[in-house]
Amino acid sequence: MKNFLLLIYFTLLSSLLFSQDYIPLLEGNPIWKVYGIDNSQISEDATTDVEYSLGGDTIIEGTDYKILTVERAESSYSYPFISEAYLRENTDTRQVFIRFQEDDQGLFGDNEELLLYDFSLSEGGSFELYADFEGNEVNILSDTVYTIDGEDRTAWVTDFPLTGSEVEKIYVEGFGFLTDLLMPVLYQEFTFYNAFTYCYTNTLEDLSQEFDYLSVPDEFDCNATLSTFNRDNQLEMLIYPNPSSEDAIVELTDLREIVVSDLLGKVIFENYDIKSDQIEIKNSSWVEGLYLVKACTASGNCAVKRMVVKK
Repeated sequence: MKNFLLLIYFTLLSSLLFSQDYIPLLEGNPIWKVYGIDNSQISEDATTDVEYSLGGDTIIEGTDYKILTVERAESSYSYPFISEAYLRENTDTRQVFIRFQEDDQGLFGDNEELLLYDFSLSEGGSFELYADFEGNEVNILSDTVYTIDGEDRTAWVTDFPLTGSEVEKIYVEGFGFLTDLLMPVLYQEFTFYNAFTYCYTNTLEDLSQEFDYLSVPDEFDCNATLSTFNRDNQLEMLIYPNPSSEDAIVELTDLREIVVSDLLGKVIFENYDIKSDQIEIKNSSWVEGLYLVKACTASGNCAVKRMVVKK
């Protein structure tokens, strides 16, 4: 009995020490600034500037979440297609979960809540990407130390499928992937998107970390502000019905050109001589899945939206 009680004591003590060392992802007021480059056919050589921040709390089906606000600087590329998501962190299991607005759920599979990060793993461990990723696993090759503003944090080197820079193999405790906070769930849908987190700040914890990447222009730094971001000024492009199974209507004032691409950048449909504010796209023979629709006006302004084909 004495040995049993000692075992319980040391187990509880180890658990307490384990939890005390953990640096939460969602504490304070963190801001992640991401510079993105798109080299695909859908939006060749376009760039964009994305800012993630926590904007308060909400309750969904009885569960508490932090509201993740996503703002994008004005650009010709519409990544990441969402303006808001919801994060939940379990500091006991060291896991972070995400769920999306109802209109965005179809983009990320049928699960209402997805595992975004698992900070409890060690070398040899793995985590499974969400259901629509065909059960692929990300393996932990090693765990090491990464320094954020002078503070040492545990980091995990993974074999996560690459889309660009080597740094995106690494995710850091209390920070996330070095390339993009939402990369674990956005990767499949945006395989052509090369992202670089160039600035991380958390004023409540007095943290500020700039990252120096050759692909990121010098003017993008922690002191930079997003260029004017006003959703009212975005082109009002409509796709309906969406999802669709046989045909869909794309509507845009002064529409002249349209290109539809799959997620690998392969052009599925194109028309460069439209003389109407709308066009019908017949997709009954297309493979079920997600497509990107790029529509441009006569003046050269373009919008990009997703179109879902379901059979």
